[in-house]
Amino acid sequence: MTGERKEGTFLRLFYPTSKWNTIESKHRWPTWAEKPAYITGYLDFLGWNNSITRCLANWAIGELRVPAVWQAPILREDGRQFPVVIFSHGLGANRTTYSYICMDLASQGFVVAAVEHRDQSASATYFFNKHNMSQEDDDDDEAPIIMDEEWLTFYKLQKEDDEYEIRNDQLIIRSKEMSKTLDLLTNINLGKPISNYADQSFSTQQFVGTLDLKTGCGLVGHSFGAATVVKALAEDPRFRVGVALDAWMLPIEEEIYYKVDQPLLFINSEDFQWRENVLKMLKLDNGSEARQMITIRGSVHQSFTDFALMIRGMLGRMVKANGTRDPDVVIDVSNKSTLAFLWKYLGYKGNDSFWIYMMGHTREVILGTNVKLQEK
Repeated sequence: MTGERKEGTFLRLFYPTSKWNTIESKHRWPTWAEKPAYITGYLDFLGWNNSITRCLANWAIGELRVPAVWQAPILREDGRQFPVVIFSHGLGANRTTYSYICMDLASQGFVVAAVEHRDQSASATYFFNKHNMSQEDDDDDEAPIIMDEEWLTFYKLQKEDDEYEIRNDQLIIRSKEMSKTLDLLTNINLGKPISNYADQSFSTQQFVGTLDLKTGCGLVGHSFGAATVVKALAEDPRFRVGVALDAWMLPIEEEIYYKVDQPLLFINSEDFQWRENVLKMLKLDNGSEARQMITIRGSVHQSFTDFALMIRGMLGRMVKANGTRDPDVVIDVSNKSTLAFLWKYLGYKGNDSFWIYMMGHTREVILGTNVKLQEK
Protein backbone atom coordinates (compact mmCIF):
# COMPACT_ATOMS: atom_id res chain seq x y z
CA MET A 1 0.00 0.00 0.00
CA THR A 2 1.53 3.29 -1.08
CA GLY A 3 0.36 6.83 -0.63
CA GLU A 4 -1.90 8.36 1.95
CA ARG A 5 -5.67 8.35 1.62
CA LYS A 6 -7.61 6.44 -1.00
CA GLU A 7 -5.69 8.03 -3.88
CA GLY A 8 -2.75 5.73 -3.12
CA THR A 9 -2.14 2.30 -4.64
CA PHE A 10 -3.05 -0.98 -2.94
CA LEU A 11 -2.10 -4.37 -4.34
CA ARG A 12 -0.90 -7.87 -3.56
CA LEU A 13 2.18 -8.93 -5.50
CA PHE A 14 2.64 -12.50 -6.74
CA TYR A 15 6.02 -13.39 -8.23
CA PRO A 16 8.37 -16.30 -9.06
CA THR A 17 10.64 -17.55 -6.30
CA SER A 18 13.13 -20.38 -5.93
CA LYS A 19 11.64 -23.77 -5.04
CA TRP A 20 10.21 -24.07 -1.53
CA ASN A 21 8.66 -26.98 0.26
CA THR A 22 5.21 -25.45 0.36
CA ILE A 23 3.87 -27.72 3.11
CA GLU A 24 6.87 -27.18 5.39
CA SER A 25 6.50 -23.43 4.81
CA LYS A 26 2.83 -23.44 5.79
CA HIS A 27 3.52 -21.08 8.70
CA ARG A 28 4.43 -18.44 6.08
CA TRP A 29 1.23 -18.72 4.06
CA PRO A 30 -0.70 -15.41 4.03
CA THR A 31 -4.36 -15.29 5.02
CA TRP A 32 -6.83 -15.18 2.14
CA ALA A 33 -9.14 -12.70 3.89
CA GLU A 34 -6.65 -10.38 5.54
CA LYS A 35 -9.12 -8.84 7.99
CA PRO A 36 -12.65 -9.75 9.20
CA ALA A 37 -14.03 -6.68 7.42
CA TYR A 38 -13.36 -8.41 4.09
CA ILE A 39 -15.59 -11.33 5.04
CA THR A 40 -18.30 -8.91 6.19
CA GLY A 41 -17.91 -7.10 2.87
CA TYR A 42 -18.49 -10.30 0.91
CA LEU A 43 -21.63 -11.03 2.93
CA ASP A 44 -22.93 -7.48 2.48
CA PHE A 45 -22.38 -7.72 -1.26
CA LEU A 46 -24.32 -11.00 -1.41
CA GLY A 47 -27.06 -9.75 0.93
CA TRP A 48 -26.29 -12.54 3.38
CA ASN A 49 -24.97 -10.52 6.31
CA ASN A 50 -26.49 -11.68 9.59
CA SER A 51 -25.11 -13.09 12.84
CA ILE A 52 -25.42 -16.71 11.69
CA THR A 53 -23.75 -16.24 8.29
CA ARG A 54 -20.98 -14.14 9.85
CA CYS A 55 -20.18 -16.91 12.31
CA LEU A 56 -20.25 -19.56 9.58
CA ALA A 57 -18.16 -17.49 7.16
CA ASN A 58 -15.54 -16.58 9.76
CA TRP A 59 -15.32 -20.24 10.76
CA ALA A 60 -15.07 -21.44 7.14
CA ILE A 61 -12.71 -18.88 5.61
CA GLY A 62 -11.49 -16.66 8.42
CA GLU A 63 -8.27 -18.65 8.78
CA LEU A 64 -8.08 -19.83 5.17
CA ARG A 65 -4.58 -19.35 3.80
CA VAL A 66 -3.06 -18.94 0.36
CA PRO A 67 -0.50 -21.71 -0.38
CA ALA A 68 2.32 -19.33 -1.27
CA VAL A 69 5.32 -18.26 0.79
CA TRP A 70 4.85 -14.77 2.18
CA GLN A 71 7.71 -12.34 1.43
CA ALA A 72 9.94 -14.98 -0.16
CA PRO A 73 12.80 -13.47 -2.19
CA ILE A 74 12.16 -13.12 -5.91
CA LEU A 75 13.92 -15.66 -8.13
CA ARG A 76 17.31 -14.48 -9.35
CA GLU A 77 18.69 -16.22 -12.44
CA ASP A 78 21.60 -14.54 -14.27
CA GLY A 79 19.88 -11.20 -14.67
CA ARG A 80 16.58 -12.73 -15.79
CA GLN A 81 13.66 -10.35 -16.04
CA PHE A 82 10.02 -11.35 -15.68
CA PRO A 83 7.03 -10.21 -17.73
CA VAL A 84 4.47 -8.18 -15.77
CA VAL A 85 0.68 -8.51 -15.51
CA ILE A 86 -1.75 -6.30 -13.61
CA PHE A 87 -4.99 -7.97 -12.47
CA SER A 88 -8.30 -6.13 -11.95
CA HIS A 89 -11.01 -7.69 -9.76
CA GLY A 90 -14.75 -7.74 -10.33
CA LEU A 91 -17.64 -6.19 -8.40
CA GLY A 92 -17.69 -7.22 -4.75
CA ALA A 93 -14.22 -8.78 -4.93
CA ASN A 94 -10.77 -7.60 -3.82
CA ARG A 95 -7.07 -8.21 -4.34
CA THR A 96 -7.13 -11.79 -2.98
CA THR A 97 -10.33 -13.10 -4.64
CA TYR A 98 -8.37 -14.41 -7.62
CA SER A 99 -5.33 -15.75 -5.79
CA TYR A 100 -5.33 -19.06 -7.68
CA ILE A 101 -5.10 -17.35 -11.08
CA CYS A 102 -2.39 -14.99 -9.83
CA MET A 103 -0.36 -17.81 -8.29
CA ASP A 104 -0.63 -19.87 -11.45
CA LEU A 105 0.63 -17.00 -13.60
CA ALA A 106 3.48 -16.37 -11.14
CA SER A 107 4.44 -20.06 -11.24
CA GLN A 108 4.85 -19.65 -15.01
CA GLY A 109 7.26 -16.74 -14.67
CA PHE A 110 5.03 -13.66 -14.43
CA VAL A 111 5.07 -10.94 -11.80
CA VAL A 112 1.40 -10.27 -11.07
CA ALA A 113 0.09 -7.15 -9.31
CA ALA A 114 -3.46 -7.81 -8.07
CA VAL A 115 -4.97 -4.36 -7.54
CA GLU A 116 -7.55 -3.55 -4.90
CA HIS A 117 -9.71 -0.79 -6.35
CA ARG A 118 -10.77 2.18 -4.21
CA ASP A 119 -13.85 3.13 -6.30
CA GLN A 120 -16.23 1.38 -3.86
CA SER A 121 -16.59 -1.60 -6.17
CA ALA A 122 -14.50 -3.84 -3.90
CA SER A 123 -16.20 -5.95 -1.22
CA ALA A 124 -14.25 -3.75 1.18
CA THR A 125 -10.93 -1.97 1.21
CA TYR A 126 -9.03 0.37 3.49
CA PHE A 127 -6.40 3.09 3.49
CA PHE A 128 -4.52 5.13 6.05
CA ASN A 129 -5.00 8.74 7.03
CA LYS A 130 -1.84 10.23 8.49
CA HIS A 131 -2.11 13.05 10.99
CA ASN A 132 -0.39 14.30 14.13
CA MET A 133 -1.73 13.95 17.65
CA SER A 134 -1.67 17.64 18.43
CA GLN A 135 -5.07 18.81 19.61
CA GLU A 136 -4.22 22.42 18.82
CA ASP A 137 -2.16 22.55 15.62
CA ASP A 138 -2.49 20.12 12.70
CA ASP A 139 0.75 21.55 11.27
CA ASP A 140 2.79 20.87 14.40
CA ASP A 141 5.79 18.97 12.96
CA GLU A 142 6.97 17.87 16.39
CA ALA A 143 3.71 16.20 17.43
CA PRO A 144 3.60 12.38 17.27
CA ILE A 145 2.27 10.99 13.97
CA ILE A 146 -0.45 8.35 13.90
CA MET A 147 -1.99 6.42 11.00
CA ASP A 148 -5.74 5.90 11.18
CA GLU A 149 -7.19 2.95 9.28
CA GLU A 150 -10.23 4.02 7.27
CA TRP A 151 -12.52 1.62 5.38
CA LEU A 152 -14.38 1.99 2.10
CA THR A 153 -17.35 -0.32 1.71
CA PHE A 154 -19.06 -1.58 -1.43
CA TYR A 155 -21.48 0.93 -2.94
CA LYS A 156 -24.92 -0.56 -3.49
CA LEU A 157 -26.95 1.09 -6.20
CA GLN A 158 -29.91 3.14 -4.99
CA LYS A 159 -33.27 3.27 -6.75
CA GLU A 160 -32.58 6.74 -8.07
CA ASP A 161 -29.14 5.83 -9.44
CA ASP A 162 -28.36 5.56 -13.12
CA GLU A 163 -26.36 2.32 -13.21
CA TYR A 164 -24.33 3.24 -16.28
CA GLU A 165 -23.31 6.63 -14.84
CA ILE A 166 -22.28 5.16 -11.48
CA ARG A 167 -20.33 2.28 -12.99
CA ASN A 168 -18.73 4.43 -15.67
CA ASP A 169 -17.52 6.86 -13.00
CA GLN A 170 -16.04 3.89 -11.16
CA LEU A 171 -14.48 2.60 -14.38
CA ILE A 172 -12.66 5.91 -14.88
CA ILE A 173 -11.14 5.56 -11.40
CA ARG A 174 -10.26 1.92 -12.02
CA SER A 175 -8.46 2.65 -15.28
CA LYS A 176 -6.39 5.37 -13.63
CA GLU A 177 -5.52 2.95 -10.83
CA MET A 178 -4.19 0.46 -13.39
CA SER A 179 -1.89 3.13 -14.84
CA LYS A 180 -0.81 4.23 -11.35
CA THR A 181 0.02 0.61 -10.56
CA LEU A 182 2.26 0.44 -13.61
CA ASP A 183 3.90 3.71 -12.53
CA LEU A 184 4.56 2.14 -9.13
CA LEU A 185 6.03 -1.03 -10.64
CA THR A 186 8.25 1.08 -12.90
CA ASN A 187 9.58 2.99 -9.90
CA ILE A 188 10.17 -0.25 -8.00
CA ASN A 189 12.08 -1.64 -10.97
CA LEU A 190 14.24 1.48 -11.07
CA GLY A 191 15.04 1.22 -7.36
CA LYS A 192 13.23 4.37 -6.29
CA PRO A 193 12.31 4.42 -2.58
CA ILE A 194 8.78 3.19 -1.87
CA SER A 195 6.84 3.71 1.36
CA ASN A 196 4.69 0.66 2.05
CA TYR A 197 2.11 1.68 4.62
CA ALA A 198 0.66 -1.83 4.91
CA ASP A 199 3.96 -3.55 5.79
CA GLN A 200 7.10 -1.47 6.16
CA SER A 201 9.21 -4.59 6.79
CA PHE A 202 8.85 -5.61 3.12
CA SER A 203 11.69 -4.27 1.00
CA THR A 204 11.05 -3.59 -2.67
CA GLN A 205 14.77 -3.28 -3.37
CA GLN A 206 14.95 -6.98 -4.26
CA PHE A 207 12.84 -6.24 -7.37
CA VAL A 208 15.26 -3.70 -8.86
CA GLY A 209 15.91 -4.65 -12.47
CA THR A 210 13.80 -7.83 -12.34
CA LEU A 211 10.69 -6.57 -14.16
CA ASP A 212 10.63 -6.70 -17.94
CA LEU A 213 8.74 -3.52 -18.71
CA LYS A 214 10.48 -2.88 -22.04
CA THR A 215 8.12 -5.31 -23.77
CA GLY A 216 5.16 -3.65 -22.10
CA CYS A 217 2.71 -4.90 -19.52
CA GLY A 218 -0.23 -7.31 -19.78
CA LEU A 219 -3.66 -6.86 -18.24
CA VAL A 220 -6.10 -9.49 -16.95
CA GLY A 221 -9.45 -8.85 -15.28
CA HIS A 222 -12.75 -10.49 -14.46
CA SER A 223 -16.25 -9.08 -15.02
CA PHE A 224 -16.03 -5.38 -14.07
CA GLY A 225 -12.27 -5.99 -14.04
CA ALA A 226 -12.51 -7.14 -17.67
CA ALA A 227 -14.22 -3.87 -18.57
CA THR A 228 -11.36 -2.17 -16.74
CA VAL A 229 -8.90 -4.03 -18.98
CA VAL A 230 -10.64 -2.69 -22.12
CA LYS A 231 -10.73 0.88 -20.76
CA ALA A 232 -7.08 0.81 -19.66
CA LEU A 233 -5.92 -0.58 -23.01
CA ALA A 234 -7.66 2.30 -24.75
CA GLU A 235 -6.11 4.94 -22.50
CA ASP A 236 -2.56 3.76 -21.80
CA PRO A 237 -0.38 2.47 -24.68
CA ARG A 238 2.10 0.96 -22.20
CA PHE A 239 -0.38 -1.88 -21.80
CA ARG A 240 0.43 -4.25 -24.64
CA VAL A 241 -2.15 -7.04 -24.35
CA GLY A 242 -5.34 -7.81 -22.44
CA VAL A 243 -7.33 -10.85 -21.32
CA ALA A 244 -10.96 -10.23 -20.35
CA LEU A 245 -12.54 -12.96 -18.23
CA ASP A 246 -16.34 -13.06 -18.58
CA ALA A 247 -16.49 -9.35 -19.30
CA TRP A 248 -19.33 -7.13 -18.12
CA MET A 249 -19.42 -4.42 -20.78
CA LEU A 250 -22.12 -2.06 -19.44
CA PRO A 251 -19.71 0.48 -17.83
CA ILE A 252 -17.72 1.12 -21.05
CA GLU A 253 -18.47 4.32 -22.96
CA GLU A 254 -19.08 3.96 -26.71
CA GLU A 255 -15.98 5.81 -27.93
CA ILE A 256 -13.64 3.42 -26.08
CA TYR A 257 -14.43 0.61 -28.52
CA TYR A 258 -12.65 2.48 -31.31
CA LYS A 259 -9.52 3.31 -29.31
CA VAL A 260 -8.26 -0.20 -28.48
CA ASP A 261 -5.40 -1.27 -30.78
CA GLN A 262 -3.78 -3.97 -28.66
CA PRO A 263 -4.39 -7.74 -28.79
CA LEU A 264 -7.39 -8.77 -26.69
CA LEU A 265 -8.76 -12.17 -25.69
CA PHE A 266 -12.26 -12.67 -24.29
CA ILE A 267 -12.71 -15.84 -22.23
CA ASN A 268 -16.40 -16.26 -21.43
CA SER A 269 -18.41 -18.60 -19.25
CA GLU A 270 -21.21 -20.59 -20.80
CA ASP A 271 -23.79 -19.47 -18.23
CA PHE A 272 -23.31 -15.71 -17.77
CA GLN A 273 -23.30 -14.00 -21.15
CA TRP A 274 -26.23 -12.51 -23.05
CA ARG A 275 -26.80 -11.09 -26.51
CA GLU A 276 -26.34 -7.34 -25.86
CA ASN A 277 -23.19 -7.91 -23.84
CA VAL A 278 -21.54 -10.17 -26.43
CA LEU A 279 -22.41 -7.76 -29.25
CA LYS A 280 -20.48 -5.07 -27.39
CA MET A 281 -17.47 -7.39 -27.21
CA LEU A 282 -17.72 -8.02 -30.93
CA LYS A 283 -17.30 -4.29 -31.59
CA LEU A 284 -13.67 -4.96 -30.70
CA ASP A 285 -13.31 -7.82 -33.17
CA ASN A 286 -11.14 -6.77 -36.11
CA GLY A 287 -10.94 -10.23 -37.66
CA SER A 288 -7.30 -10.81 -36.75
CA GLU A 289 -5.73 -13.54 -34.64
CA ALA A 290 -4.97 -10.83 -32.08
CA ARG A 291 -8.69 -10.50 -31.25
CA GLN A 292 -10.22 -13.73 -30.04
CA MET A 293 -13.18 -15.02 -28.05
CA ILE A 294 -13.66 -18.45 -26.53
CA THR A 295 -16.34 -19.85 -24.22
CA ILE A 296 -15.63 -22.58 -21.65
CA ARG A 297 -18.31 -25.24 -21.57
CA GLY A 298 -19.96 -25.97 -18.23
CA SER A 299 -18.64 -22.80 -16.59
CA VAL A 300 -20.38 -20.01 -14.66
CA HIS A 301 -19.45 -16.43 -13.83
CA GLN A 302 -17.78 -17.35 -10.53
CA SER A 303 -15.71 -20.11 -12.16
CA PHE A 304 -12.83 -17.63 -12.47
CA THR A 305 -12.74 -16.79 -8.74
CA ASP A 306 -11.29 -18.68 -5.79
CA PHE A 307 -14.84 -19.37 -4.62
CA ALA A 308 -15.19 -21.93 -7.42
CA LEU A 309 -12.39 -23.96 -5.83
CA MET A 310 -13.49 -23.37 -2.23
CA ILE A 311 -17.18 -24.28 -2.60
CA ARG A 312 -17.68 -27.51 -4.52
CA GLY A 313 -20.20 -30.21 -5.28
CA MET A 314 -23.91 -29.70 -4.76
CA LEU A 315 -23.41 -26.64 -2.56
CA GLY A 316 -21.14 -25.08 -5.18
CA ARG A 317 -23.80 -25.51 -7.85
CA MET A 318 -26.57 -24.25 -5.54
CA VAL A 319 -24.77 -20.95 -4.91
CA LYS A 320 -23.55 -20.78 -8.54
CA ALA A 321 -19.89 -21.00 -7.62
CA ASN A 322 -19.62 -23.98 -10.00
CA GLY A 323 -21.22 -25.03 -13.24
CA THR A 324 -21.60 -28.52 -14.66
CA ARG A 325 -17.88 -29.00 -15.39
CA ASP A 326 -15.19 -29.78 -12.80
CA PRO A 327 -14.00 -26.36 -11.49
CA ASP A 328 -10.37 -27.51 -11.67
CA VAL A 329 -10.79 -28.20 -15.39
CA VAL A 330 -12.46 -24.83 -16.01
CA ILE A 331 -9.77 -22.79 -14.28
CA ASP A 332 -7.05 -24.85 -15.96
CA VAL A 333 -8.48 -24.12 -19.43
CA SER A 334 -8.85 -20.44 -18.56
CA ASN A 335 -5.34 -20.10 -17.17
CA LYS A 336 -3.65 -21.96 -20.02
CA SER A 337 -5.50 -19.85 -22.58
CA THR A 338 -4.52 -16.69 -20.69
CA LEU A 339 -0.88 -17.77 -20.54
CA ALA A 340 -0.75 -18.65 -24.24
CA PHE A 341 -2.14 -15.26 -25.24
CA LEU A 342 0.11 -13.28 -22.87
CA TRP A 343 3.24 -15.17 -23.93
CA LYS A 344 2.52 -14.63 -27.62
CA TYR A 345 1.81 -10.93 -27.48
CA LEU A 346 4.43 -9.99 -24.89
CA GLY A 347 6.99 -11.76 -27.06
CA TYR A 348 7.82 -14.72 -24.81
CA LYS A 349 8.35 -18.35 -25.68
CA GLY A 350 5.80 -20.41 -23.77
CA ASN A 351 4.14 -23.78 -23.92
CA ASP A 352 2.83 -24.06 -27.50
CA SER A 353 0.32 -26.74 -26.51
CA PHE A 354 -1.67 -24.15 -24.52
CA TRP A 355 -2.69 -22.46 -27.79
CA ILE A 356 -4.92 -25.45 -28.58
CA TYR A 357 -7.84 -23.82 -26.76
CA MET A 358 -7.78 -20.81 -29.10
CA MET A 359 -8.05 -23.24 -32.02
CA GLY A 360 -11.15 -24.93 -30.62
CA HIS A 361 -9.55 -28.37 -30.79
CA THR A 362 -10.82 -29.49 -27.39
CA ARG A 363 -14.27 -30.38 -26.12
CA GLU A 364 -13.95 -27.95 -23.21
CA VAL A 365 -14.08 -24.87 -25.46
CA ILE A 366 -16.49 -23.22 -27.89
CA LEU A 367 -14.84 -20.89 -30.40
CA GLY A 368 -16.65 -17.58 -30.10
CA THR A 369 -19.87 -17.64 -28.10
CA ASN A 370 -22.73 -19.97 -27.22
CA VAL A 371 -25.11 -16.99 -27.18
CA LYS A 372 -27.57 -16.65 -30.07
CA LEU A 373 -26.85 -13.25 -31.57
CA GLN A 374 -29.63 -12.99 -34.15
CA GLU A 375 -32.84 -11.38 -32.98
CA LYS A 376 -35.92 -13.59 -33.06
